[in-house]
Amino acid sequence: MDRRLWLKQMLAAAWGANLATQIPHGSCRGPLAAVTALPQETVDLRKLVEEVIEAAGGAERLERLKAQTWRSKIRQVQEDPVVESETRYAVEWPDKLRTERSDGVIVLRVGNKGWTKKGDEVRQLGADQFLFLKEEMWINSLRTLLPLRDPMARLQNVPAVEVEGRPTIGMRVSVKGHRDVVLLFDKETRLLAKAEYRSRGLSEPGKLQVIEAVFSDYREVAGTQVPGLVTMSRAGEPYLEIENLDIERMESLDPKQYFDIGQPTEDLPADEPKPKDE
Repeated sequence: MDRRLWLKQMLAAAWGANLATQIPHGSCRGPLAAVTALPQETVDLRKLVEEVIEAAGGAERLERLKAQTWRSKIRQVQEDPVVESETRYAVEWPDKLRTERSDGVIVLRVGNKGWTKKGDEVRQLGADQFLFLKEEMWINSLRTLLPLRDPMARLQNVPAVEVEGRPTIGMRVSVKGHRDVVLLFDKETRLLAKAEYRSRGLSEPGKLQVIEAVFSDYREVAGTQVPGLVTMSRAGEPYLEIENLDIERMESLDPKQYFDIGQPTEDLPADEPKPKDE
């Protein structure tokens, strides 16, 4: 598999554990993302942010537990036959990530640097690859919920829909320099039910595609709520099915254990490109 395409799939799969656009909300198709429109209502979104933070475990826990490790069983259902794989993740928000798939390929980000490693070969990510990694990590960080408190984040009401037969309440999140993301929360439990955003693989030319992630099978980890199952669609078609196992949350990760792979020390170019919608 092309290394850049694999990078996209691994980052998409990282949506599978807790800590997604100007898109036509509720218009997506396919069994993994079926929605039903409900009557429009206006919600106090800053109040909703506090409610969803409390439902996820509370601000004190979420602020303290900034790191997480887990193992994902990933089914690439867009392939025929279906391709199954396994990847281990370690994240320390906002800017540290390690992914390691079962064949030993590692992707690493530490601050403003990123690398891939296979065997003894360590290669620095190019500027476009690092930009993709950085933007996907930012999107994923919204699922930790605390970034929604940022006064620089513009929150907008979105039409109410049902996700897997349950009513939701949600918001569009806009932050300068990033693509918009729509987050939908279960109206009763206030847990994240679905995320919608736009992305594309580095090796895939053309316009950005709508990515949808539906979260379920929540379980308690260190006093916080974490989804155990994620189903993803791309452009309305089934894409990934992810089962998350061995989930642990903690205050920080050991840098030597997770982020030292003998990588070069040079920085990425200072004129790093900005995210583009097309």
